[in-house]
Amino acid sequence: MFFFFFNDTATTEIYTLSLHDALPIFLSEGESAFEVQGTLIAGQNILFTSDDPSPGSWKGLTITGSANLIDVAIEYARQGVLAKAGSMVAINGCTLRNNLVGIHAYGGRPIILNKIGRASCRERV
Repeated sequence: MFFFFFNDTATTEIYTLSLHDALPIFLSEGESAFEVQGTLIAGQNILFTSDDPSPGSWKGLTITGSANLIDVAIEYARQGVLAKAGSMVAINGCTLRNNLVGIHAYGGRPIILNKIGRASCRERV
């Protein structure tokens, strides 16, 4: 099973989205982003990727709410994780590969609880 998104995708402020069990999530090339306004709980080998395997082909995860990312892989994004002002982001054992920027804290304060595996980005954190 997998999910494929063609445009921006967002969780609203009052909802929690939980993703588990090695689920690939494909976002279309261009201006697609996975925006978290509510709460995202993602773990156990969730893969956020693009339908175009080239660095910067989708916006990445934009967090304005809260996110708990455990053993998640993010690839081919402009910014793997963008933590905006007021956001709460916990990153634990994630893999960031082939992104233009790994983690961008734009007023947010992401907490990295464990090492980031294979961070192959033009800019890391």
